[in-house]
Amino acid sequence: MSFKMIAKSCKAGLLICTLSLTPCGIQSQDPCLDYDECMDAIDLGLIPTGDWNVNEIGCNLYASPDTLISGCLMGDYPTVWYKFTTDLEAASISITISSDDFEMPAFSLFESPNNGCSELEPVLLRYTTYCIIGSDGLAKVSGARIDTSSTLYLAVSSHLSIGGDFSIHMRILPEGFICVKDRSLKITHRSNEGPLEGPFDPNEEVRVCLNVEAFVAANNGCQWFQGLVPVFGNGWDPSSFDSLGQPMNATVNDLPIGEPGNGLYGLGSELATWDWFDDVDYHHDYDDLTIGDFDNNGRMDMCNSHYDPECPFEGIKGGCCEACWGNPLGDTLPAGWFAYGINGSCPNPGPPIRVDWGDGNACNEEIMGPWEFCFDLITRDILDCAEDSTTRDLSIGFLTFADGEIGAWTGNSSVCSNDAPLNLSFEASCGRITNLDPEILAPLNSGDTLFYLIEEPDILDWEWNISPFWAVPYLQNTGQNGFTLSAPLVNTTGDTVDITGIFIGKYGPDLVESNDRLVKKIKFKLISETPTAVSPDATKANQSEKIKLYPMPVSETVTLEWSFILMHVALIRIYDFHGQEVAQMDVVPANLQRTQFSTAGLPPGIYYVSFSNADFKYVTKMVKI
Repeated sequence: MSFKMIAKSCKAGLLICTLSLTPCGIQSQDPCLDYDECMDAIDLGLIPTGDWNVNEIGCNLYASPDTLISGCLMGDYPTVWYKFTTDLEAASISITISSDDFEMPAFSLFESPNNGCSELEPVLLRYTTYCIIGSDGLAKVSGARIDTSSTLYLAVSSHLSIGGDFSIHMRILPEGFICVKDRSLKITHRSNEGPLEGPFDPNEEVRVCLNVEAFVAANNGCQWFQGLVPVFGNGWDPSSFDSLGQPMNATVNDLPIGEPGNGLYGLGSELATWDWFDDVDYHHDYDDLTIGDFDNNGRMDMCNSHYDPECPFEGIKGGCCEACWGNPLGDTLPAGWFAYGINGSCPNPGPPIRVDWGDGNACNEEIMGPWEFCFDLITRDILDCAEDSTTRDLSIGFLTFADGEIGAWTGNSSVCSNDAPLNLSFEASCGRITNLDPEILAPLNSGDTLFYLIEEPDILDWEWNISPFWAVPYLQNTGQNGFTLSAPLVNTTGDTVDITGIFIGKYGPDLVESNDRLVKKIKFKLISETPTAVSPDATKANQSEKIKLYPMPVSETVTLEWSFILMHVALIRIYDFHGQEVAQMDVVPANLQRTQFSTAGLPPGIYYVSFSNADFKYVTKMVKI
């Protein structure tokens, strides 16, 4: 049998597409549903350790959400999946997700012990963070630890958005002779209520700690830890920094910066002291490091193109000459915290930094550390970020340096320069995000229609998602304030399912804080309806019958089979993910209790098959590959 295909169309001059009830501007782009489940992940194959060797274009528009990790939030929004494997040299991974279609890309990484989706284990990306939620269309992580010869799954989402196109850049690096074995960045306090991972309000004060928890001098020419250069996004208010650029109330291991002996280690009467310097020069030519004012805010930044694909490939020049590094000096690093006080072979102790060794006491496999640099920052005012989008950048990062790179030690600089920078982007919005208490609705049955008025004071329009997605196959995802959502519900699982709807409202442009957003949730239980075949025989009336659709997933031809006698003409309808009918066919009563039909005219994706007549109705999911 073959289908009668039903065309899609948007009426000129109308804001609503005639069949899908989605905005015509979005309807012009096809939904991206082919890999929105783990088992359908795009297989990137083996990613060799080395250069930026993954540059992938992807899409998650209207993809189904996945609740991935509790508290990560990204699982409430459209999510798509990628799969890849690592080789025998893999030790760390750097990932960058960027998009022009949505503001807050989000991603999580999972390891699969059995090479499948059944037992995914989240990969720790930063400190206690298993997911990254970015801002201004960018989310990234550098140097996350991974295992050799492993199978990994990458889940990409769009926070507070229905999704769109995005790009992925990934690079896997070897262990090499990395000196910093463990480091982290964390928010330890915020002045307003809310989770420590954000989102952060305007004019809010936060306490930040940058940690180098493990440093090893083995196999690196016995270099010690000597410098940490912090890098800040333009979303942090200038009042956060003193006249030399140091963030306020800075400490190292709970001791004031500049206090003599605040380092961890010493040799005899010599004690390492950490202070803030803006005149430290680099000793060697290094093509991957680039220094510049990247966001034009007057503060010098630094990036490493070895780990960051968006870092300009300009490099820096070193000075001359070992061991006390006199003139000419190398390029000056941005200001940061540097250690001095353990004199090397130079006539006079430091500062300057270049004549002393760093902070350390071992030249073997012994772990040195930790060092914890903590300080206070303040987010910018609403008006700042409303006028300049870069002032929404609440990123924080740091780069580390050994005394073979900036101090009196003459070890090989190419060793510790392999240490990856650390950078996190925290969620920020020009406006505040207000979360209303969840609204608990009365339970509904499969086959019922959810009617819900979406209306709150001063809201202009809404975006929303309801999960699990298959329970509301005919869902519209956008509407103006005062819109009444009307969504038929489907649950043929045999179990009662918890349904969650998340609505994001945008305030009207006439308000001063027009970038504020309102988030409200609804929750209710959806009771399953068991498929029933109705027969003229009274003894069989309302008897539950088994109906099968196979094979699944379907490639070309699918079989629909039922276990009762068909007494009247039945109709098969196929709906796409958004509830638009795309095909239909009649089934004439006969002795046969199955029928086959071709799906060759349907693109890959998720569909819903309705099989019904006056006696019964059954709806089931179909996956086309």
